[in-house]
Amino acid sequence: MNRYLPIIVIMISFIPLMHSCEDAKMPQVYYSGALRSIMGGNIEATIALDTVGKNNLYALGAAENLRGEIQVFDGKSFSTRVVDREITFEESFNQHAALLVYAVVPEWQEIAVPSDIKTKEMLEEFVEKTAMERNYDMNQPFPFLLKGSINSLSWHVINWPEDDTVHTHEKHQNSGLKGVVKNQDVTIIGFFSFLVLS
Repeated sequence: MNRYLPIIVIMISFIPLMHSCEDAKMPQVYYSGALRSIMGGNIEATIALDTVGKNNLYALGAAENLRGEIQVFDGKSFSTRVVDREITFEESFNQHAALLVYAVVPEWQEIAVPSDIKTKEMLEEFVEKTAMERNYDMNQPFPFLLKGSINSLSWHVINWPEDDTVHTHEKHQNSGLKGVVKNQDVTIIGFFSFLVLS
């Protein structure tokens, strides 16, 4: 079973393959909205998903009013929302995002991820080291894909209460649904950056 999962923060036990953009074709990363603004209470839409184009699009973000997560893989929407305490997948591009990070990637380069990488921190170090070895401009953000089998992975889909106007990191983590996926094939989109996207 290969599902596109709603993951922003991940716990990784084992991922055999990582896909990364080619050196000469490093795609431009775009964004709309800012985490700082959301934490300040502004959770309104900053961009319509159908305005960014679909062709070779990869995107990750929070839906307007923090009612779900937005994920796009190769021009296909696999966004998630919480409905009646259940996760639903939404394929429509008729959505708006409070925060969206995205890139157009026509082609990916496949790179093996060592099996001894067991944590999110180790993965971050590996992505950084691999990018530097391939002469990426580390002053610019870049997208990457993780694809393969995992032993364990934590997921969270936000579902912010309409009447709650006080925003904290802890409340964001606890709003909505969360769980753990074990022993499945997954595809995960990520964006690596040293910059604060403000």
